[in-house]
Parts: sequence; structure tokens; C-alpha cells
Amino acid sequence: MSKAHLDLVFLKAGKAQHHKVTNDKAGHKKILSLIPNSSCVVMESSGPYFLSLAAFLKAHEVSVSVVNPLSVKRFIQMKGERNKSDKKDAYWIMSYGQEQPLKEWELPNELQLKCARLYSLRALYVKQLTMLTNHSQSVTITGMVDKDVKQSIAPMIKHFKLACEKLDAKLDKLLKEWQPEQYRNLQTIPGVGKQVAMVLIIKTNGFSNLENYRQLISMAGLTPREYSSGSSVRAKVRICKNGGSEIRRIVYLSSMTAIRYNRQCKTLFDRLKCRGKNGKVALIAVCNKILKQAFAIAKSGVPYHADYTSKLVVN
Repeated sequence: MSKAHLDLVFLKAGKAQHHKVTNDKAGHKKILSLIPNSSCVVMESSGPYFLSLAAFLKAHEVSVSVVNPLSVKRFIQMKGERNKSDKKDAYWIMSYGQEQPLKEWELPNELQLKCARLYSLRALYVKQLTMLTNHSQSVTITGMVDKDVKQSIAPMIKHFKLACEKLDAKLDKLLKEWQPEQYRNLQTIPGVGKQVAMVLIIKTNGFSNLENYRQLISMAGLTPREYSSGSSVRAKVRICKNGGSEIRRIVYLSSMTAIRYNRQCKTLFDRLKCRGKNGKVALIAVCNKILKQAFAIAKSGVPYHADYTSKLVVN
């Protein structure tokens, strides 16, 4: 998958057939005419480039499976392949689909796609706003204030702040329409505000992509990872960070509020600190606790209760 071209490989009479087509409507129609009947098309989730093809094939009742590029990469490494090209990658993706269990891809609904695009735009605006604000402060701190620089930056900062506020209002309205119950219930968790609720719902497609809280923690890149073998210990146990940095960043910020107002999070934080754990390590544990609470509330549809006790707990 790329912005301009698509590499297609499939078996015909037991031999691999390779075709290169353009990544547009004409290329998509060409793929539809080439693939054998009752085929399952396997592709990587390569940014936004796969979406139009996947949606086109689903509209024509073709089975589609979208796989994690990292899974394909590890599969290729396992096979001992040393070369890399678009043609070879397409061949290995086909082989992956033949050997590994696949999950049918489902087209996201219109509201979910719109929320995801608006939040992605908001993240870009926030990044630009942070850069401009930092530059403005650095100019002021030097003591040699350049009026032309400040006069140029000030309206841009104002523009991006206003743009973010407008996007927040639009996202708030869309989420109340798309996932009103989840959006409302998640905000009942002490330490979880609108921004955290937005990110969790949008990134997980309303938690429909998750089967357990461990998958949510893994998606956020907060899973502990150990690297040791025999007497060799490369490093201390750290989080793997293989996941969405946006979820990890915003949940980490919310953990600082949660240790003050969320009873379970505060208890966990204090217990770990008493055991001599570093403050950041304790906050990571609180992040995982917040994600567990969010998953439970999103799946159960029950608002947060500080005194809630699971029915599975045996007295």
C-alpha cells in the first residue's frame, strides 16, 4: 500500500501473480476484475491509504482483512527473508493470510470516521500551538523582544486556540450523538475529563475493537516489558510503548488528577510509594488502573461508583 500505487499478489494455477495498479478508483476496479472469486483480500493498515480500497471491496461484497503491519513484519522475519521490495511485501502478506487466522474487517460508521478525522486535525493544531507558544516565550525570556516577531506570532496563537475550541465543540456534539452513554459514563470517573473520554472512544471505536482491558493497556503502550536471559539483564522492566502515544500521553496527564480525587487510584499510588517505588512508576500503575476502570464502565454501561464491589469478589 502506498499513496500512488498498490501491489497485488495472488495465486493462479498454483503460481504467484503480481500486478501493480494505481491507488485510485481505476486501480480499485482493476483489482476487483483480477482477483479470483470468493477471495479474501488481506492488506496492511498503512495509515489512510488502505481505507478507500477496503471500503470499495466491502461495497462489492469482497471479504477483507486488515492486519497490523508489525505482525506482518515479524512474520517475514520468522521466514528468514532478507530482501525488501513492494512486490516481496505483497507476496508475504498473501502468505500471512494463508497461514494465520484472520478477522473480517468492518467499515467504521460515518460518525466514527468524522470524529477520528476531526481529532487528528485537533492534534495537529495543538502541536502547532505548542510550538508557537514556546517560541513566543523563548523570545520574551531572552530580554531582546522583537516586536515584529511577537506581532506575527500573537494572531497565529489566537487563531489556533480558537480553532481548537471550535473542534472541541464539534467533537463534543458528535460524541453525544454517536456514543452518548459511554461519553457520559466515562466522565464520571474522577480524573477523566472530556479529552480523555474523547480519545478513548475515538481510538477504540467505542470500545468495540476490544475484548478485555489488557488489549486497551497494550493499545496505549503501557504494558510492562522485561528484557532478560539467564544471567544477562539488559535493562529494568519498562513499558513497551508499542501503541498509541496519544492515549498514553493524555491518560498519564489525567493520572496526576486521579491520585488526588480517585479513591482507588490514590490508594494504589500511596501503596506503591510506601513500597519504595519511583513516582513515575507509580503513576504508570495508576494509568493502567484508569484504563481498567474505563474499560469496565464502557462495557457495562454503569457509571462510576467509588464503593462498587465486583460480584466476582468472594467475601
